[in-house]
Amino acid sequence: MKRITLVLLCFFAFNGFALAQQSGQMVIVGKSFTGKKVNGMTIREFIGNVVITQKDVRITCDRAIQNLDENKAELIGNVIVKQDTITIKTPRGFYFGNEKKAYSYSGIFLDDGHVNLTADSGYYFSEKESASFFGNVKLIDSSRTLLSDSLFYFSKKDSSLATGNVVLQDSASTIFSDSLIYLTRNKFTDARGKVKIKNKKEAITIFAERLLNYPDSNYTLLLGRPLLMKIDTVKNAEKDSVVREDTLFLSANKMESYSVPASLLIAKDSVLIVRRNFASVNKITFFYRGENKILTFKRNDEEQPPVIWQENSQLTGDSIAISIKNNSLKRIDVFGNAVIISKNKGYDYRFDQLSGDTLKMFFDKGELKKTFVTGNVLSIYYLYDKGKAEGLIKSSGDAAKIFFQKNQVSKVKFYGQPESDYHPEKLIEGEEQSFTVPAFYLYKNKPSRRKVIGEKGILIKDKQNE
Repeated sequence: MKRITLVLLCFFAFNGFALAQQSGQMVIVGKSFTGKKVNGMTIREFIGNVVITQKDVRITCDRAIQNLDENKAELIGNVIVKQDTITIKTPRGFYFGNEKKAYSYSGIFLDDGHVNLTADSGYYFSEKESASFFGNVKLIDSSRTLLSDSLFYFSKKDSSLATGNVVLQDSASTIFSDSLIYLTRNKFTDARGKVKIKNKKEAITIFAERLLNYPDSNYTLLLGRPLLMKIDTVKNAEKDSVVREDTLFLSANKMESYSVPASLLIAKDSVLIVRRNFASVNKITFFYRGENKILTFKRNDEEQPPVIWQENSQLTGDSIAISIKNNSLKRIDVFGNAVIISKNKGYDYRFDQLSGDTLKMFFDKGELKKTFVTGNVLSIYYLYDKGKAEGLIKSSGDAAKIFFQKNQVSKVKFYGQPESDYHPEKLIEGEEQSFTVPAFYLYKNKPSRRKVIGEKGILIKDKQNE
């Protein structure tokens, strides 16, 4: 009879467990437990090796206080929640059986095999295998660390939405933003609101309103009038001290970046560039970051060619390539309809001019030293004797070499049946605007540093100490 009674008790206990599991009720066991009624509620307290199960969720802790009527429990000491590959740890928390969610305000840790997540507090929703974490949130995966004020994580999709003081770091760069969507598996990133990208190795900082990064395609899109800053530090080799910092500012309506096969950034639409005594306006710019090369060109449907200003000179052409070496302007190559116009100091309408099919300019420590021009060469140069105007020389030929000292013409050589005409000063004074090359045009839209930076100047001041 006792044996039959024991079998029946085991049968009913097993069926009670099974029915509880099927109904979604929590099942709790421990070394010991006590029960009581509080305000009409059935309260049970389990102590020692507590195990709580609900379908595929398993929770262990040192102590649990269960509200049987509301199907919830307070979890105390070494709390571990497990579901599939997900493990959650916290010193103290709560589990709500009806909502199938866990909560902690005592510091929380999550590991699902793809990421590690920590925060001051957070919820875990077992049905969706998702989490909402708040306060000093940190997500770490195989290659990146994500920090934020709050984060919503979806384990099945390996995706996160972070908001508030967001920082995403990897070995190459750091992204700051107001909010950010991050996919763990393919590293896709969508950052929005006061976006800042900082690359310490290349000394580059970019500000934008939105960033879309596709690592599988080695491609990044920047929107919201992005601004690029590249700081080049010029040092004294003997004293190993900083002589100056030349900062390149480049803004455009949008930018595209490719990391393979070259570190290339493409700025498109209303491109503005400023760097010390250098400035440019154009429609499209290719910036090879690793090589410090800039390429800009005129597209077929455009009327205005790219324009460059260097010191007191204006340069235009169908395509222009700029090379920087050792943080100084090294070379400028112009291909197609090249025109360079240099204003003579002290005179409003006197411009030295040079035009041809191609033009190559060579610099030393940022100072122009020589220029080679080929194809339908035409030049106009004003003459001076001890600062006094002495007329001009108008020359043409197949090719020419011009040498400079202190940014002033010192010697000119023409090749291929050259022709030269001297025009005395008495025929020039007051008639300077009559002496121009056919493609002569002065552009008035030279950008200032303030114009290039625009509203991003506020962000630069706010974040310069980060």
